Amino acid sequence: MLDYTEGVVGQVDAVHSNEHLDEQRYLAIRRKTIGAAPCYALNEYYQGLDLPDAIIEHPSIQWLDRLSREIMVIHNDAVSYLKESA
Repeated sequence: MLDYTEGVVGQVDAVHSNEHLDEQRYLAIRRKTIGAAPCYALNEYYQGLDLPDAIIEHPSIQWLDRLSREIMVIHNDAVSYLKESA
């Protein structure tokens, strides 16, 4: 939840200050605000899993986490583009 909350605060700060976000900064914030991390935790709980930190922090899992977040961001932004641009 900390990751998600930091992302939301970063997004609010950027909007409040009228900061123009470059592509890298935008994606860094969106990866956090897409809400994947809380869903991963809820899914782990729902499935009755208790994954050790060593697994969660493994570079391969971290890469998959980042990739899945970017896929969610691209999908979400593509679907909502027309609505938000209006």
